Amino acid sequence: MTKPTQHQLYQQSHRNVNDTLQQALWMAGKMPDSHGRMNPNPLSEQEIRDLAGSGKPYAYAFQAIVAPEPDAQAH
Repeated sequence: MTKPTQHQLYQQSHRNVNDTLQQALWMAGKMPDSHGRMNPNPLSEQEIRDLAGSGKPYAYAFQAIVAPEPDAQAH
């Protein structure tokens, strides 16, 4: 078995991050799933904030959801 290349490791990491972000957005009711269906029971804003501050390995995905828009930071 050969060791994965740096590029292969990067691609796998990118896929994992992308999947996590998509799942978080679907859970929050902000994005449809692969079949075009929205989450019928999305997380509340408080639940999203709680997950963003949870320190869990997937918290970054919820932090991205609650982060202010770049234009909002400039004002």
